[in-house]
Amino acid sequence: MQLLYVKIFKQAYQLARSHKFLWLFGLFLVWGSAINLSLLLTDPKSSDYQPETASVLSWLQSNSLAANLTLSVFGLFLLMILFLYFRSKTGIIVCVKTILDKRMTNFRKGLAASRLFYLRVAAVIISLGWVLFVLSLVLFLPVYNLSVNGYESR
Repeated sequence: MQLLYVKIFKQAYQLARSHKFLWLFGLFLVWGSAINLSLLLTDPKSSDYQPETASVLSWLQSNSLAANLTLSVFGLFLLMILFLYFRSKTGIIVCVKTILDKRMTNFRKGLAASRLFYLRVAAVIISLGWVLFVLSLVLFLPVYNLSVNGYESR
């Protein structure tokens, strides 16, 4: 008897192998996840970043117009990646459902169908992120208060 997740992984592998357009959705999902991962793994207070931070700040102050334009383009790029991330997240769900229903689909149809659902998925994911953030603050603040007031031994 095989475990249930092994069967699920085999089915997912067979779907991805037989429907190559699902890989494009996966590529956009990886890009969206890479943004989150890069935000979590970088430490701006690290000593490795100190010289670069000083040079970037001096450039930002001396070239404010170019800096604003660069930051705006970078911000738009990040928004575009997040847009593709949420569209791909819903597009892959819609396409897999369509494939399992034994109907024809492709990348274009999946992306068009995802237009109906991606805002809901984005709202749920962002709401869950905020709930987790608030819960972590609720758990962290008493520990921080004890530490600041010198009660580390309790």
